[in-house]
Amino acid sequence: MIYSGTLDRHRGLRLLLAHGGGTLPYLGGRLDGTWVGYRPDRWDGPDDLERPPSGYLHRFACDTNVWSAPALRLAVETFGADHVLFGNDYPPVWTPLDGPAAMLAAVGLSPDGVEGVRWRNAARFFGLPVV
Repeated sequence: MIYSGTLDRHRGLRLLLAHGGGTLPYLGGRLDGTWVGYRPDRWDGPDDLERPPSGYLHRFACDTNVWSAPALRLAVETFGADHVLFGNDYPPVWTPLDGPAAMLAAVGLSPDGVEGVRWRNAARFFGLPVV
């Protein structure tokens, strides 16, 4: 979606990724390297992206369902705390009762950031009133 120019053409498109964005938080540098060093004989994407591919990552949102504080920290750093929404497994395979709260505390978010992840970010993402 990034390489194809879809995000440039559809600026209002909102995408919510499961499991902390999957592998996307780890791939920003690789996406940029592929884009910069592409071989014209192997590239069929647009040559005129408005920014490097990693510059589009802030357009994505993700959930917290990663079960790891370091992984959640990377998701927050990649997408921004205001683009991380609380998520869970249902039905749960196994969920520690203090898991989500402990992970949010370990990430070091401000109290407002924690409230954002718990509910405000989702309300904003889905167009619900935030009071």
